[in-house]
Amino acid sequence: MVYSAGQLDVPDSKVTGVWRMQLLWLGMSLFAMLILLRMQVRWLEWIAAPAYVLSLGLLAATLVIGTGAGTFAPQQRFAVGNNPRAVAVADVNGDGALDVMTANRTVGDSLSLLLQR
Repeated sequence: MVYSAGQLDVPDSKVTGVWRMQLLWLGMSLFAMLILLRMQVRWLEWIAAPAYVLSLGLLAATLVIGTGAGTFAPQQRFAVGNNPRAVAVADVNGDGALDVMTANRTVGDSLSLLLQR
């Protein structure tokens, strides 16, 4: 439990044992560091670029479609105008939440606005 100015925060049951996972990751990273220190520099130079590209791809997948729990979120579809051509994200109504706008290429050219609730 964390006590602060007049408020009692009780951790969620999902995070009570997180320190075990953090300790596991620390041990795995120390083991990986010991292995890397024993490798020849030429091997590390050879694998650096592919590993970098792979890590960026995994990071993008996690940020875009991840839920934060190691799983993927279910697909959500939103109706916009016909033939959307461009997307922009901004806080349109000033509520602090990002909203999505699409520029649609139709006969009269239109704009769709998806406000976040």
